[in-house]
Amino acid sequence: MNNNFCLALGWWALRWLAHIGVIKRLEELWVKPTEISGTSMGAIIWALYASGMTSEEMIKIAEDTKFIKLLDFDLKNWLLKGNKIMKYFQKYIWEKTFEELEIPLSIVVTNIDTGEKIVFRKWRIIDAIRASIGIPWIFIPFKHNGMHLVDWWIMENLPIKILNPNYPVIAVSVQMSISKRVRNKKSFLFPNGTMLSNSYGLIRKMVGIMMYQNELNSIETRSDILVIRAEREDIDYYEFNKMKQMIDEWYRISTPIVDFLKNN
Repeated sequence: MNNNFCLALGWWALRWLAHIGVIKRLEELWVKPTEISGTSMGAIIWALYASGMTSEEMIKIAEDTKFIKLLDFDLKNWLLKGNKIMKYFQKYIWEKTFEELEIPLSIVVTNIDTGEKIVFRKWRIIDAIRASIGIPWIFIPFKHNGMHLVDWWIMENLPIKILNPNYPVIAVSVQMSISKRVRNKKSFLFPNGTMLSNSYGLIRKMVGIMMYQNELNSIETRSDILVIRAEREDIDYYEFNKMKQMIDEWYRISTPIVDFLKNN
């Protein structure tokens, strides 16, 4: 079995927790990726995994975390600050830098001032996490070394191009079906506001289409790639109560990893 492979992890809000199911599969096979890449909220999972944490430990953290309590609004800008998220996860990551990780990790973000791709491979991990979760129009951009940094999913939700071209890639997508996305569904934040609900649904569909397309573009750059995807439109991106179903589903569909690593 090939022990040299890369892992590229995609994002879609709470559904990044599904990556724990794939990590559980890798643990059972006693293999670890040579390199990991990712962007957005999943940076939390990737950093914990690259630090040496097990899937069971990550599940325990996810179960104990009250995500809604980590939202800190800036009433002046009507955006999230992200300070509570940094403070909360810093107790698990401490002041670790990328150089201290067991597995090389690349977290990709966008310099919103220039559109430039910024790849974190050094500095403090918690800074990279805060920059990576900077979803435009939701979080305030993270200021770092004179740059204003936001999520890289705008351009590439599965950051495959930055990975070592000599190793095969396992790419994990957590996208939902575009055709069934938010059909006749109102916003969970504004269930009684028709105009707000319609705007929310439209934005969500637009983001989903953009992310789905840039994932396809990334996948097409490699031939030695295994894509793990389960659309599961019954598990929405904000349904914290379905975390176990998400993890179990991505664990179930990750069985092709065995043959992929044997044949590549």
